[in-house]
Amino acid sequence: MFLDDEDNLWVNADPQGIDQANLAFQQFKLIQLGSEYNTAMNSVWSMCALDSNQMLICFNQLGIMKYEIQTGQKQIYHLPKNFKESSVYHAIKDSRGTIWMASDVGLYYSKDQLASIHALNDTKFYYYVYLFEDNPRILCGTDKGLFSISNDLHQTVFDTVSQFQHMNISTIAKGPHGQVCVANMKNQLFFIQYENNKYVTKRNFQFEFLIKSIWCQNDQILWMGTNMGLVRYHLQRNETTLFNEQNGLANNYVYGLLPDAHGNLWMSTNKGISEFERNTQKITNHGLSEGLQAWEFNSRSYALADDGTMFFGGVNGMNYFHPDSFRKFPFSPPVRLLSVSMNGKFLPLQAFEINHHPLQMSHNENNITVEFGAIDFNRNRQINYAYKLHDVPDEVWKSVSTQGVLHLVNLAPGKYHLQIRAQMGNNQFSSNILHCHFTISNPFYKTWWFALLLCALLFGFVYSLYKYRVNQIHKMATVKSGISQDLHDDIGSTFKQHFTV
Repeated sequence: MFLDDEDNLWVNADPQGIDQANLAFQQFKLIQLGSEYNTAMNSVWSMCALDSNQMLICFNQLGIMKYEIQTGQKQIYHLPKNFKESSVYHAIKDSRGTIWMASDVGLYYSKDQLASIHALNDTKFYYYVYLFEDNPRILCGTDKGLFSISNDLHQTVFDTVSQFQHMNISTIAKGPHGQVCVANMKNQLFFIQYENNKYVTKRNFQFEFLIKSIWCQNDQILWMGTNMGLVRYHLQRNETTLFNEQNGLANNYVYGLLPDAHGNLWMSTNKGISEFERNTQKITNHGLSEGLQAWEFNSRSYALADDGTMFFGGVNGMNYFHPDSFRKFPFSPPVRLLSVSMNGKFLPLQAFEINHHPLQMSHNENNITVEFGAIDFNRNRQINYAYKLHDVPDEVWKSVSTQGVLHLVNLAPGKYHLQIRAQMGNNQFSSNILHCHFTISNPFYKTWWFALLLCALLFGFVYSLYKYRVNQIHKMATVKSGISQDLHDDIGSTFKQHFTV
């Protein structure tokens, strides 16, 4: 065994090869079913905190599980009527201590910490129900509309919220001014409030994205997890700001959204968990090497405990952690050159890496493909790359393929300083940057000597034309002079003969 400077433990598991692990790096605690269960049952649809030590977890086709965080003890509860293979899609604990459970076989509740579970015989509630307490009402969003019931259970039939009939509800959350946010699958958002024994719509909005989760920061700002990324919406200004993969987010599809004690946002996505610092807009992405159950998480499967512990469920279990206990690990892997090809022909790496003697290429050798890579043993699959081509101070870093391939096509003649860096999210950049210098020559007809030659030729041509013209004028003058002399001689001869006669 060998422990390196980054706390990576290397083990020679002969004859299987070498294994690597970093236990300190795995900061997300994992809850899964035991080996006696089908692995497909590990998918977690929802969860809620019963107290500071106990969680209610809704596994696929398993009913519900009570889990003790300190001891790891698990207890399975099946729903009444022997529905042992039912799935509970959402569960909440209300202010009275009643546990509400929405399943694919109906709606259930328990007033005695699951000692007894009772069914509400209302046929409205099957499949994909979202529960929310708006004290003293319990709201149920379904694929058929929105319904409500008093949390004291004096009535056992839900009232229909008429303005949401036949709507497919995607999420429900606390809104501004004591109102409730209700979003549907048609990218609409509504603010509603319970007045005079019914729910009244106060405001409604139409967006271009599907809303999966909502956090109301204050009476003016909403944060939304959507299928297009993280969205900040300013209510008064009607201003939308989108943060997506181009801004460093691991994946555009955001399922769950939870704020920590410092106002930073934690999101479950289709590619791990992302942390967003509101003050700096920096994004940190977390992946499998840190203990995540899988890359993909689930809708409705997120919860925040009273002590700030966060829970996110996905397709292979549930993760939980406390943001304040998170350790920041340095990120500084060097980027190495793997191959370089020019017009499809591979070049020796040494020629491209010698910076004090930049590689010289002709004007038609201007299609270059560079392959490169950086190694971080714990976060290799989360590394992105960016590049710059010039030494211009205000040039921005451009994103490049996560596979480590850069295609430079039809480069103009000039001097180039290619810089490639590794990065994590949009706030962790490796200081070990790859530098490559090369020059693409001008074609001969754009060189200074060719321009000088053209000038010389043009000057010679003009001068020759000038000399030719001068010679022509001289010749014409000589001819004219000869003709004039001959004419003078002829006239003189004629007069002489006349006077002689």
